[in-house]
Amino acid sequence: MTRLSEKEVLKIIQDIFEEKSIQISMDSSAENTEDWDSLTQINIITELDEALDGKVGELEEMAEADSMKKIFQILKDNSLI
Repeated sequence: MTRLSEKEVLKIIQDIFEEKSIQISMDSSAENTEDWDSLTQINIITELDEALDGKVGELEEMAEADSMKKIFQILKDNSLI
């Protein structure tokens, strides 16, 4: 099974926001991060899904993961990091 390090996950998500010059940290969320909207959420899921061989797309709770902490917790709970 493919697993990513926490650093790799953070880089994948940072790359999504990089075009907009937005810095992402473990405290980032849709609530406090400009441009983290539903389209960005889809991009996060898609990019992580690609990196993890389609495993993220199977996780329904990812659609509600609107913060870095939630994303990391879901990935940890499913042994993907």
